[in-house]
Amino acid sequence: MSDIVGCNLLPELWQQILQQQWTYLETEESLQKIEERRKLEECLKDYLCIVPHSKKFLLPVTAYVLQKSILQGDDSSAYKASIGFESISQYANNLFTRPWRKEYRVIKMYSGFYYHEIQSNLVESEKIFEAMGYKVLPNRTLVLEGPICPDQVTNVSRDALMAFVGPQGKVPLKIT
Repeated sequence: MSDIVGCNLLPELWQQILQQQWTYLETEESLQKIEERRKLEECLKDYLCIVPHSKKFLLPVTAYVLQKSILQGDDSSAYKASIGFESISQYANNLFTRPWRKEYRVIKMYSGFYYHEIQSNLVESEKIFEAMGYKVLPNRTLVLEGPICPDQVTNVSRDALMAFVGPQGKVPLKIT
């Protein structure tokens, strides 16, 4: 399990982020959900602007995939990575709110959505799904067996949204 670095550095902002994420996840699909997402993104932008680079992500795999994707890409690789991370965040949200749905438990890595939105924009994207508990099968399928770990799924969702918000809000996500 990862260390919750944000809790030690910025407790009030971190609690606000956690609360806003729960509010967003619990809100039904509506204009209100869009507003809750906007509020969550604003909190994340504030957080990204004031924490050291080494503390931006809760899960080391997020920083790893982001760095590999930007370094191995072209001039638009940060933008492309943000598209992939936004898709992963939405996928994690769907898994969290609807864990019984088969389409969230079995992912064909060659399918249109996964291939065009995630794999083509992120290097080694399957590592993030492994952080949610998926196993990679030899036939290029990700499978989640058993119950989800709500903490890990929401951690992936939050980290992926941070990786999305950074380039969108022109928040520097330093690559070392």
